[in-house]
Amino acid sequence: MNPEDSIDDSERIKLLMEQFKSKVFQSKDEIFSALDAIGKIISRNSDFLNSTQLSVATDCLRVIRQACPQGADVQSYIVNALPVIGFIESVFTTALKDANKQLYLVSLQVLANLIINHSSNQQVIWGHFNQLLVKFLQASDFPHKDMCLMLLHNIYCVGGLIQDNGKDFLKLLLQILEEEIHNGKSTIPEFLQLFLEHFVTKQKRVTPMYMLLSSNERILLLNFVSDLIKENHSGDTVVTTELLQCISKEFKKKSDCILKTETTYLNCIEPKEVMALVEVISQASADKSYKHVFADDGSLFLNIGCLLRNVQALGKNGENIFSPIQKLEQIAPSSTSNAEFEADVSYSLKTMLVRSIGNLACRNSKNQDLAREMEIMMAVLDCTHMDARNPLIKEWSILAIRNLCEGNMENQQLIASLTKVGDADNSDILKEFNIDLGSMRINPSV
Repeated sequence: MNPEDSIDDSERIKLLMEQFKSKVFQSKDEIFSALDAIGKIISRNSDFLNSTQLSVATDCLRVIRQACPQGADVQSYIVNALPVIGFIESVFTTALKDANKQLYLVSLQVLANLIINHSSNQQVIWGHFNQLLVKFLQASDFPHKDMCLMLLHNIYCVGGLIQDNGKDFLKLLLQILEEEIHNGKSTIPEFLQLFLEHFVTKQKRVTPMYMLLSSNERILLLNFVSDLIKENHSGDTVVTTELLQCISKEFKKKSDCILKTETTYLNCIEPKEVMALVEVISQASADKSYKHVFADDGSLFLNIGCLLRNVQALGKNGENIFSPIQKLEQIAPSSTSNAEFEADVSYSLKTMLVRSIGNLACRNSKNQDLAREMEIMMAVLDCTHMDARNPLIKEWSILAIRNLCEGNMENQQLIASLTKVGDADNSDILKEFNIDLGSMRINPSV
C-alpha cells in the first residue's frame, strides 16, 4: 500500500503545492503524475455547497496555477488530460457569492496562466468561456474584471485570435471605461489600459471601428487618446497615423456645429465630440512623434483658424458662452453671471484652437503664410488677453505668434506694422489685482 493513500486531500494538496514551489520534480513524467493526483482530488471535491470541499477545490486550482510555468507541454496536459476546464465551467455557472469569490478569482488566474504563449490553449479556452467572460465584463458589479481583461488581451492582442470581434471588444472596453469614470476611479485598471492602447496604437482597420461607435463612445475613446498622448513622455506608445488622420477629417467635417449657440443644441452630444476632437489635435500637434501626420494638412490648419475667427466674432456679439470673462465680478461667488461657465461646452475651446495653430505653424512656412493671408494671425493676436473662460490663452497666444513669425519675414513685418492704440481689455481684471503686465491692444496700422 502506498503511504500517501492514507493522507487526506487537504494534506496531499499541501504536499504537492510545496513540491511545485520547491521544483523538486526530476522529469515531466513526475509533474504529470502529480497533476493526475490533483485531477482526482478535483473530481472528488466538486460540491460547492460543502465549505470544506470548496476550500479543497480552491487549493487544487492553486497547485495547477503553480504548475503552469513548467512549460507549454504542462499547459497542454492540464487542458487536455485533466478535468480542469469542465470544473472551471461548473464554477462559473454557479452564482458568485462571498463564499466562492476566491474560487472564481483563482479559476480566472488558472485560465490566464494556461494561455500564456500557447495559441492552441487560447483557442480552447475562448471556445469554452467566451460567453461567460463577456458576461462577467458586462456586469457592473463583477469583482474580477481586470483578470477577465487579461485573458481577452492575451487572446486578442498577443495571440492575434478572434480579430473579427474587434469592434465588439472595443465597445465593451469603452463601456467599462465609462463605468470606471462614473465610479470616480482615478486610475484605469492595468489591462483595460493595455487593451485600449492596443486599439489606438496597433490595431489594423481601427478607423472603420471608430466610425461605427456612438458619439458618446467616440468621446470616451478620444479622451483616452488625448490622455495617452499627454502622458506618453517617452514616445514609446504612438497612436496610429490612420486614427489621427480620421480624427482630423472628422473635426473638419463637424467643427461648424460648435458655432450653433442655442442652449438646447449645445447640450447635445455633437459639440462635445468636436471639443474632444480638437483636444486630441492640440495634444498630438505638439508632439514630435506626430509632426508628419499634420504637416501637409493645410485644410486642417485653415479649418482651425477660421473656427477661431468665427468663435471670436460670436463672443463679441452679445453675451454668450464664447464671450471672454475678464472681470473678477463675473466669477465672484456673488456674481449674477453663470457660475458654471467651466462646465460650458466652450470652456478652453479658444485655448485649444490657439495652441493647435501655434503647433501646426511651427517651422511650417505653408501654414505661416496661410495664417497671414487668411487673417488667422490677427485672430491669434486678439487672444493675447486674460480670459477666465480660456485658461492660459494669453501664454499660448504669445507662443503661437512666435511660431507664426519664426523664419517668416512677411509675418514679422505684419507684427512690426502694428501700433498701440491703448491698454488691452484685460486691464480691468489686472487693476483689480493691482498688476501691470504691460499688455497691449493692437490694431493694424492703416
